[in-house]
Amino acid sequence: MARSAGTANSLRAIQATSSFAAWPVAASHFTYRTTPPYAPEYGFRVERRMAARAGAGAGGNAGAGCDDAAPGAVAPVDTPTAATDGAHVLRVRTMHDGELPPTGAVTASLRDLVAKPGVPGAACCVAWWHPKEQGSGKLGELRVWTASDGVRRVDADPAADPTAVCHNDDAWHLGSCTKAFTATLIASHIDRAAGSDSARALTWDSRVGTILAPAIDAAGLPAIHASLRDTTLVQLLTHTSGLTKRPPRAAWDLCWDRDTHSRDGLASDGVAIPAAATSPECMADRLAFVAAVLHEPAGFESGSKKEYSNWNYVVASAMLEAVTGESWESLIARDLFAPLGMRHVMFGPAGRWAPTLEARQRFVWGHRAESQPAGQPPKLVAVDPAAKADNPTGMNPAGRLSASLEDWARFAATVCSAHAMEALLGIRPATREFMLTKAVVGDSCSGGWVVADREWAGDGPALNHAGSNVKNYCSAWCSPARGGVLLATSNAMTRDTKAGLDTVHAAMLRWLFQEGGVLAQGDAKTTPAAAAPKAACCE
Repeated sequence: MARSAGTANSLRAIQATSSFAAWPVAASHFTYRTTPPYAPEYGFRVERRMAARAGAGAGGNAGAGCDDAAPGAVAPVDTPTAATDGAHVLRVRTMHDGELPPTGAVTASLRDLVAKPGVPGAACCVAWWHPKEQGSGKLGELRVWTASDGVRRVDADPAADPTAVCHNDDAWHLGSCTKAFTATLIASHIDRAAGSDSARALTWDSRVGTILAPAIDAAGLPAIHASLRDTTLVQLLTHTSGLTKRPPRAAWDLCWDRDTHSRDGLASDGVAIPAAATSPECMADRLAFVAAVLHEPAGFESGSKKEYSNWNYVVASAMLEAVTGESWESLIARDLFAPLGMRHVMFGPAGRWAPTLEARQRFVWGHRAESQPAGQPPKLVAVDPAAKADNPTGMNPAGRLSASLEDWARFAATVCSAHAMEALLGIRPATREFMLTKAVVGDSCSGGWVVADREWAGDGPALNHAGSNVKNYCSAWCSPARGGVLLATSNAMTRDTKAGLDTVHAAMLRWLFQEGGVLAQGDAKTTPAAAAPKAACCE
């Protein structure tokens, strides 16, 4: 939404209530410990303690680094607290403008973006591994800089309603960027099951029929079509399975029929995930949807070509549920969010589970773009997260996570580091390498990412993905070789959004990698054209 200079200034002057700081928490502290059996050599322990947060709290000012000293702000806590026995820990440091090369070009690109009529609010994040401890056998420090601008709801006046202003700790809808989380979760369970005598232990070559047919048959669901029974897990994760973009109509209707708000909610921070998301009914509903998808013949021969499809990741997650007996929601909260200290992550659109309109207005809302006569900007309508604001809950593994940018950066940066993947998630370097390079480099899909060849990424591929549920849009670019992560997001998906986020990514890329940048290295090309090309498969 275009705004006057006075309104833009008021956005920067208002200290709005942070969505997470404002949400009442019953207990005074939460502690979450886990010692994963798959990585005992690290003595890994997660311990998160958070003070109760209720009432007013301030997030960062739009277009600036997060101000942890702001009145009412939630103080950052390194995650997890360090054991004294040499355990590997993920230490995250929020960076401020005074500690960094000037960030004006990045914040200006964000400000220009939200000034466009098709973009209510936006945020971006740059994260990188600090090299000080590289090679010492310890994890480096993850440094994170975040900026935000614009409004959470296009129909709110930020001068009259301070909850309308976007903040640096807001949760944003990640859409199909959820797929990388799912692939990583599956990789961790493959390594955990390595050496198992069970014929149903999950491997990259596990077949759909072997893993899912017994459960589908026992439930009396439609049988898997012969053309899909031999489809493998790795074919699902690389979008070469034979499943096409659109599911059978009956399957899609079934997924909506079994959609329920009760399965959405906080998935971390010591707050119990919704019981309905961990119940046998949750898995039964997903299995029914998957059976309806697999009952139809393949759209093409498995392994013969690539066609991007959300259903690949839903079926892959059903396979994981079948061998573990636990829901994807339970597994990802325990085995991925907790080890990475992700405290602001949830299933479904942010705030969908909040009981009142006032509470939901403290979160970022997605926006529906209504068509207008030729030559006129789109009309945006804010969509209450309690309404039909997202895909059905059965689609969680393919595209329904929401998270703060810092939490998203924790995950993406971990994927960028073989050492962090092994230390924090128990994923062996060989498994990570297979997960990320099974596809041929050249804008191909692997491990929930687009594996792309970009000169600025250094000695290795760039990882990219975008996500959207039509009401939100986000994108990520990462360089595993150079340890850098670039994230950008908006609460609308319009032509302005996509082009504008490319510009924001280009500005972040130049800031991080160009001469004088935090990770400057040689003559890596950092022009907008190098940063911005649309990936081959994303949303």
